[in-house]
Amino acid sequence: MDEITLLESSLPDAPPPAPEVVARARARLAAHEVRRRPRRTWTLIVGAATATAAVVTAAALAASLLTHAPAPVSAPASASASATPTPTPRSGTRLLLELADRVERLPVETGAYWRTRTLSREPTPMGPASARYLIGSTMDMREWTPVKPGAHSVQEIRTTGYEPLTSRDERIWREQGSPKQWKIPVGCVPPKSSGCEMTATKGEKMPPGFMFWVSSKGQLLDHSVSSFTLAGLAALPADPALLRKRLAGYHAAQVKRGIKALSKDSFEEFLVEAVPDMLGLPVRPAVRATLLRMYAELPGGVAVRETVDSLGRSALVADLRDNELRETTQLEFGSHEVPVTHETLLDSLTGRRIGARYLTVRAEDGFPKGTALIDTTVSEVGWTDERPVLPSGCHLKDSSGTCR
Repeated sequence: MDEITLLESSLPDAPPPAPEVVARARARLAAHEVRRRPRRTWTLIVGAATATAAVVTAAALAASLLTHAPAPVSAPASASASATPTPTPRSGTRLLLELADRVERLPVETGAYWRTRTLSREPTPMGPASARYLIGSTMDMREWTPVKPGAHSVQEIRTTGYEPLTSRDERIWREQGSPKQWKIPVGCVPPKSSGCEMTATKGEKMPPGFMFWVSSKGQLLDHSVSSFTLAGLAALPADPALLRKRLAGYHAAQVKRGIKALSKDSFEEFLVEAVPDMLGLPVRPAVRATLLRMYAELPGGVAVRETVDSLGRSALVADLRDNELRETTQLEFGSHEVPVTHETLLDSLTGRRIGARYLTVRAEDGFPKGTALIDTTVSEVGWTDERPVLPSGCHLKDSSGTCR
């Protein structure tokens, strides 16, 4: 079973998309997917669920959503002579342990819906080899998962139009005649070579798309670790030994089901990615604290430092680049693959995962080391009593459907 089938099986009442739409979705998924040597992590499951769930949703909506593309790595601001010195960011796994102690004391939150909003970007290089520039669009994905059985789950996707990403990119774009359209690679579905690229028009936005279905069990679309329900996550034990045993069960189930994109070779390798993935799920603070301690004790080690994310939130960056259990990751960048490192961002107040990014480990095609090839930001996450609001043309009378 692959991820397309897995997502379809979680929406049993939804009408299946047309074969040609599924083919296009598979092509786009192939274009975004980390190769087998690198293991598939949440960044691509939110870029899944954002790459997978978003691609499947795009297929179900029968609309070709534009390839999402990342925020450029911002240059450090030059320090003013009169500026107040900023404290040196701390580093070390003790930061995870301190965060776990704080999170453990947080109250349990409740609500009618578990809601997330994820902004996902990936860049596409354009222009001749001697003068490359980056273009990209942003995919804005919002999801509501209801606690009440029989209520509707809703997923909303919006995309911005393609634009040069930075002032440098815009300057080079203008020097090359300010083209209004670009050919964007989107992958191929063997044996056909059609659909290997799409035409993107500068600034052209896609109308928002909505997908909804009756949630009989409160099942989440994020299958990065297991097919979780809200009730199942609420029942997870905070005891380290019991939680580890539960995680071992998830690993065994993935291996048994043969989901290649999700299963890992060993339980230790599974933990390296499952633990940070679960920090983005609606688990109790006590469980999140246990996961943070497990993260600090991962086999092979994890590098941690303080930072501020793109939205100005205090965060911890966890980097597994030197972890021997995490094989070298390579991502497509233009017409070739380049090595990247993966970082997970954790909220310094809640311990929740609020972002992830893949950064180049060296200069590539004229772009500096640290260029983000995938940049995913969870701008909103938590429980709410607010119901999803759909456009006037959308009606939640049926068990499932799509609309714009």
